[in-house]
Amino acid sequence: MGKIKKTAYISDITGYGRCSMTAAIPVLSAMGVQCCPMPTAVLSNHTGYPDAFFDDYTDRMPAYMDAWKRLGFSFDGIMTGYLGSPAQAAVVQDFIREFKQDSTLLLVDPAMGDNGNLYRICTDEMCEAMKNIIQYADIITPNLTEACFLTDTPYEPGGRSGGHYRRSPGKPDGKCLLCERRRGVFCRNQEDRRSLPRYGRCVRRGGLCGNT
Repeated sequence: MGKIKKTAYISDITGYGRCSMTAAIPVLSAMGVQCCPMPTAVLSNHTGYPDAFFDDYTDRMPAYMDAWKRLGFSFDGIMTGYLGSPAQAAVVQDFIREFKQDSTLLLVDPAMGDNGNLYRICTDEMCEAMKNIIQYADIITPNLTEACFLTDTPYEPGGRSGGHYRRSPGKPDGKCLLCERRRGVFCRNQEDRRSLPRYGRCVRRGGLCGNT
């Protein structure tokens, strides 16, 4: 039997609602991957509901991470999900710098909002912190709302949905995201689109650019 792959998953634990760790752990397990959770918060339910209990785990995250570091743990993959504050985002960046190796796949789910609106606790500062995190990512999985906020693009109701993205070659500032699913590019302005002619024509103004 080969070595079981391990993925560190940095996200919240939500009691009610099919999301975060309660959704990811069984999926990863079914794929034969060991999920190693690093909790960011404990919530009674997801924040799409009008009320929720929220227990911030930020102060305990560095000690949690340090224990893994002292024990010499390593991971084949790192996943990040819902983050509750810019301070947590800073801890996540420290984690990435410590544990991400050349062979480690980093997937960032920038869980910030949906249907054109940010979640209640997602501030402008949090959006900026998420923009910093995605620059480390190999794969990014925003929905349309999150992709718009990450690229400072106006949200258009009924527009094309989000997909699986990675940073486009030659764009370390994260202004453009290459869509793995549609082989398109999500750009924030005309200048960025003109700089990426090899990915095809823009199919929606201010939005996703698809291959011809």
